[in-house]
Amino acid sequence: MSNTLQNIGDIVKYVYQIEEASLKIYDVSGRMIWSGHAETGDVLHWDGYTDDRTPVPNGVYLLHCSIGSDVSTGSFVVRRD
Repeated sequence: MSNTLQNIGDIVKYVYQIEEASLKIYDVSGRMIWSGHAETGDVLHWDGYTDDRTPVPNGVYLLHCSIGSDVSTGSFVVRRD
């Protein structure tokens, strides 16, 4: 599975139905551009916009995902046609 914007959203929707979770997305300079939280059973979906509703430009982004007591990090690419 490639780490595209669409696939990241699908992964987030699936995982957050399991237990309480949070997701933070950073640009490569380390600036947090978006954060979200979901209670158990809720769905959290990042739509490719910053917290101030600006669409993110093409580039590499980092994510920090906490699900219950588990923490995962990763990177992905946003490419808008």
